[in-house]
Amino acid sequence: MTYDEYFDRYTKHLIDTEFYAQSWEGRVNSLTERVKKRLKGVMEGYGVITSKGKYLQFAKEVSEAIDSEVDPFAKLFDRNERTQSEEESDWLGSLLKIALGVTAVMAAMNWKKLRSQPFGKYKDRKDFFESYKTKMEKAVTLPAWSSYIFGSGLSTVSAEMDRTFNKIGKEAGADVHLSVTANQRNTQRLLLEDLRGVSYVYVAMLDDKTCPVCGTYSGTIYDDLTKAPLLPVHNNCRCYFLPIKKGDKFRQPSYSEWFERQDEESKRKILGPARFRLYKSGVQFSEFTSKGHKLTLQELFEQKRGDS
Repeated sequence: MTYDEYFDRYTKHLIDTEFYAQSWEGRVNSLTERVKKRLKGVMEGYGVITSKGKYLQFAKEVSEAIDSEVDPFAKLFDRNERTQSEEESDWLGSLLKIALGVTAVMAAMNWKKLRSQPFGKYKDRKDFFESYKTKMEKAVTLPAWSSYIFGSGLSTVSAEMDRTFNKIGKEAGADVHLSVTANQRNTQRLLLEDLRGVSYVYVAMLDDKTCPVCGTYSGTIYDDLTKAPLLPVHNNCRCYFLPIKKGDKFRQPSYSEWFERQDEESKRKILGPARFRLYKSGVQFSEFTSKGHKLTLQELFEQKRGDS
């Protein structure tokens, strides 16, 4: 296997993980909407809260409704993270054997580290889901308390929920997205830490979306992975470490160069159906982004109209 083939397999795997993380982000947004709909049903059953006792009963029902939706999801996500770690370790171990002739086995102490890793800014997955539930609970119970004090109905709470839950869902989805990609990178790092005779190239996807920090690190070779930056550097970070035999040279292609080497189905998956049609009609890959962000389809059409 040449280094180009090795690089291609590694990069495609990374992109597949990004799509996978996006699917979990979508599932969290769907969960948030489901909880919101369930809580609106609870509010419709109360109408107006006329006593403190009625408020306490309402708050209890809100908490129970949230728990019944979120707790099963949290257990499913926890199992997924563990399964993802095991599959990532197997995938990387197999690739290293084929590409470099290196046998990689995760040490027991590293598996322990992996299972106690932080969840973004949270202590762990349990801490994240408890915070997620608390935010949703407060978004309902605090306005409901105000409606009780001022004698207004819960219809005002329902209207306010739409805005608040939209924000909660987006934040939680982004946190879950980051956790999935961080779990992959941490699994890779802990598997690679103890390898001998191997160096590590910091690989950033070089295009208009690359941040200055990742761009600066890109191409740096580390002989000791414990002295390298932690990945992901930020949310939606696409960087990774490519193991190479110590002393070997490797030229990292740009993301655009890598993209042009891929088959049609891979290109379609990366771009999506609409952008892929534009690409096939002659739009260059570099034209899909501008000043660090991915152009919307409307922006692309406006840009092409301006060029004509």
